[in-house]
Amino acid sequence: MTTFVLVHGAYLGSWSWNLVISSLNSRGHKAINIDLPIEHNGFGAIDYARIISEQIDAAQVKEDIVVVGHSFAGLIIPLLAEKHPVRKFIYIAPLIPSPGHSVAARLNNGEKDMLLVNEPPNPVKDRAGAFKYWLHDCDPDIASWAASRFRPQNLENIMAETSPIKKLPDSNTAVIVCTNDRLINPDTVKNLSKALFKVDPIAIDSGHCPQLSRPQELALLLMQLGNPRSK
Repeated sequence: MTTFVLVHGAYLGSWSWNLVISSLNSRGHKAINIDLPIEHNGFGAIDYARIISEQIDAAQVKEDIVVVGHSFAGLIIPLLAEKHPVRKFIYIAPLIPSPGHSVAARLNNGEKDMLLVNEPPNPVKDRAGAFKYWLHDCDPDIASWAASRFRPQNLENIMAETSPIKKLPDSNTAVIVCTNDRLINPDTVKNLSKALFKVDPIAIDSGHCPQLSRPQELALLLMQLGNPRSK
C-alpha cells in the first residue's frame, strides 16, 4: 500500500495536512504528516531531511513511498532519495532546488521573479498578510483556524546555503502549480519544472496552500499522481 509522506511548507506545521489526510484515509490510503522544527535557527536542508527520515523510520514505512513537499519543503525532499525507496516525488507550489546554487544567489542573479513579493510577510506577526498571501482563497472558518496556527520560521540558513543536493533524483516526479499563488510565481514553477525535472506541471486553481483551500481536490490529485501506474 502506498504511503504518502506529507512535508509542510514555511510557517506551517503538520496540522496543515489534516484535511487532506482525512480525505486520503477515507479512501483507504495511508499518510504521515511530518512535523519540522522550523523555529530552529541553524537548520539547513540536510538537517530537515534527517528529521523527515527519522519520522519515516519511526512509522516503519519501508516501501512504496510517495513524498509530497509543499513550498520550501521542495528544497529538502530530494535528499530523501538517498535514504528511502521513494517511488515518486510530488512538489506543490514549490521552491525548486538547483544543485550547487543557493536560493538567495538565484534571486540575486537572474531568477528575481521566483517570488512575487520582495519580502514575504511574516504570517505569525502580520495577520492581514497571512490572509492576503497564504489564506486568501480559503473558507473563512478554515482561514481563521489556520491563521491562529502559523509558527515562527527561520528561513535564513536554508535560503542562503548552497544546495547540498548533488543531482535531482531519478524517481518519477510531479509538480503541482497553484495558479492563484501570491507568493511563489506560478510561471517560474512551470519553467523550472520543465527545465530541471523535464515534466509539465499540473495546475490546481488555488492560492499558495491548496491543502487548506482545496483539500479534497488536492487529495484526489495526489492519489492520481501517486498511483503506481501513473507516469
